[in-house]
Amino acid sequence: MINIKQTSRKPRFNTDDMYALKLILLFVFLCSLSAQAQQPQADPDTTPERTVYTVTEVQPRFRGESGNLQEYIRKNLRYPKEALKEEIQRRVFVTFIITERGKIEDVHVLRPEVPEFDEEAVRLVSNMPGWIPGKVKGKSVACRYNLAVHFSRN
Repeated sequence: MINIKQTSRKPRFNTDDMYALKLILLFVFLCSLSAQAQQPQADPDTTPERTVYTVTEVQPRFRGESGNLQEYIRKNLRYPKEALKEEIQRRVFVTFIITERGKIEDVHVLRPEVPEFDEEAVRLVSNMPGWIPGKVKGKSVACRYNLAVHFSRN
């Protein structure tokens, strides 16, 4: 007869320890993703003479009268007359570059649909006052910015 001796070994980790370990690993993983997502990234329109960023360490900020971009849009948006009569609403996506000095340039509509709305959105953005430029390593840089301009009577 073979005598098998059973030993009573305690597990190294109990369930609470395993749960805490999983939470810590998840937190470390999410932090690494967040840090990776915030790294400065160059825009495809970058040239050897000039880097245009799509992600910066410090994001550009609207400088206007009250510093409120939505307030500027509300005050300066001209609703196309025909669209106003027919109560047509739209959202136009505009992309532009905020230069190292905070000026607006290279304004265009991402998905042109209705010329009256598109032209007004480009006019609105082109006439914006200067911005506080984005920064990478403490230095002001050119940055591409996307903005949704809402045409709504609400």
